[in-house]
Amino acid sequence: MKIDMVCESKVNAGDCKEDPDFPPTERTIAQWKNTNFSTEIFTSEAPPPTDANPDQLGYMEFWPKLTLTHAPRKFKKSIDGIKQTVRYDSAKYMFAFPDQYFWQGAVFSKATPIFNVPVTKPEFSMLAEAGQHWKFAMDHPDQTKPQMVGKKIPGAVGDSTLTRMYTKRHQDGYNRNRNKTRRTCDREFGDEDRTGKQCDEYPFASTWEGSATNGSDNFSVRMISSESNGAAGTWLGAWYAYDRILDGDTFNVQVEAPEKIATIRSEGQPQDGQDNRSSDNFTIGNIPSYATKLQWKIVDGPTNAKFDVMKDISFGIDETIFNDLTDGSETEIKTSEDFYVARPENTDGESFTVEVYAIP
Repeated sequence: MKIDMVCESKVNAGDCKEDPDFPPTERTIAQWKNTNFSTEIFTSEAPPPTDANPDQLGYMEFWPKLTLTHAPRKFKKSIDGIKQTVRYDSAKYMFAFPDQYFWQGAVFSKATPIFNVPVTKPEFSMLAEAGQHWKFAMDHPDQTKPQMVGKKIPGAVGDSTLTRMYTKRHQDGYNRNRNKTRRTCDREFGDEDRTGKQCDEYPFASTWEGSATNGSDNFSVRMISSESNGAAGTWLGAWYAYDRILDGDTFNVQVEAPEKIATIRSEGQPQDGQDNRSSDNFTIGNIPSYATKLQWKIVDGPTNAKFDVMKDISFGIDETIFNDLTDGSETEIKTSEDFYVARPENTDGESFTVEVYAIP
């Protein structure tokens, strides 16, 4: 079986130059099972920068071509794989603090990049305040400042995207965003002690959805620590470079932070006429894609309470899903519309409230 990567230039004649030192690979099926990879290299000549193409973009289509040969039976057949479009560029502003430059690169052009912010990881802890602000803004735009009826804040995965604005190419738009954010923060937080704090904005000033360039008040401001605000700006700039987010590119934002998915009020003992049940049914669903566990927190009432979670099964025997949960317990993820709290202990008969979080 021979595997060949086919490259087809879509824009520039200097694209898709195959390196002769890395030709297509042909092996027997047994050999492919033992060594299941090979390498082909293609190079491209960057076109000259122009006003219409300042980042020296080019586009190529790649796809695998498999050729099966069986000489004794004089059999030979070729199969083309799925085509993927790759964009390359020579943008000179791909910079990651403090001194990394990425002058050239390539990306799959049909994929929508995601700016991932895993604030629960120790190495990203400095981003926690900023990330929590961005997540809250996307999840609860109506509760953000400045207040506006019908506010919608873009960026969440599955929602509308943000669009990068290269600030030195669009200095006026960037300055308008920063100035409007500054005025808004002075108005909203002027009476607060802002020592050690800075005003964070979302969407970012370096996007066309920023505070001024979005054309409305579909943005959020919040006071956060100077350290978190600075770290957030540094990480955003670095990610632009690492993922080659060019001027005008769209992307989504995903903050991997604990997300509350249920709140349950339970009595301190089984309800009247019940052997186990101490709460009404509750739902666990809409789990974010990054979540790997559930966390259970007692936020009101006896914090040393212990309880089980059962599933209400119509015309059957209810099933125990989780045993001996306490404040801070973590469990695997299970979903249902028919869970309930059961068999509470250590409550002295007092009611308590449980919040359930999906966590990374």
